[in-house]
Amino acid sequence: MKHALQHALKAMFTTSILVLPVTLAVMFLYMKLMSVMQKQWSFDMHLNYLDLAALLTTLFFAFLLSAKSIPKFNGSYYRKNVIISTTILLSALVFSIYLFLSGNFRRQGFDELMISYVPTYLVSLLCMKYYKLSTENECTFKFLQKKI
Repeated sequence: MKHALQHALKAMFTTSILVLPVTLAVMFLYMKLMSVMQKQWSFDMHLNYLDLAALLTTLFFAFLLSAKSIPKFNGSYYRKNVIISTTILLSALVFSIYLFLSGNFRRQGFDELMISYVPTYLVSLLCMKYYKLSTENECTFKFLQKKI
C-alpha cells in the first residue's frame, strides 16, 4: 500500500501543477474555435479553486481505494490499468455528486463544466499512467536494492 500512496502523491502533485496551464489553454482554444460572432458573443468562464481541490482530493482517495480493493495479479503486482480506470470512474461519480450538492450544476452550463474539469481528468490520467507503480516486493530506492 505504501507504493500506491507514493504513486498517488506523485501523480496528484504533478496534476496540481499542470492543471491550471492546461485548463487555460483549453479555454483559449475553445474561445478561438467559437469565434463565429465575435462582436455579439461574450464568453465567461469560472474556475473555482475549491472545486478543483475537491476534484484532486476525490481522485487521490479514489486511487487509494481502488489500489486497495482491486486484487493484485499473482499476489504482488498491481493491475495499473484497472486501478486507473476505476479511479477515474469513481472520482467522476463522487465529484458529480459534489457538484450537484454544492449547486454548481445549476450555475454552470454543460460546456463550461466540461472545459473546466475534463482537462483535470486528462492530466491526472496521463500522470497516473506515466509514473511507475512498483510492486510490493520491489524496493523503492535503487541504491538500497543492491545492498539487500
